[in-house]
Amino acid sequence: MLSDGVCSAYLVDVWTQSAFRRSGIAREMIRQVCSRLEGQHVYLQADPEIAEVYRRLGFCEQPLGLSLTVGTWLASQ
Repeated sequence: MLSDGVCSAYLVDVWTQSAFRRSGIAREMIRQVCSRLEGQHVYLQADPEIAEVYRRLGFCEQPLGLSLTVGTWLASQ
């Protein structure tokens, strides 16, 4: 989570190790971090395949999102 501490926060996906998926770990992590962001708008970037998980947590689709990849994606890997 990245936040300006005032009104905007940004969450870039949450991943759980395969063996521990579907046990509520990611849901609880998101709940805890969002509980510290009272009054802030939290924007989430996630893969479309798992968007329903976030919808169940209260996130809503936004009409526009833009991104830019600088250089080669994952070049540091």
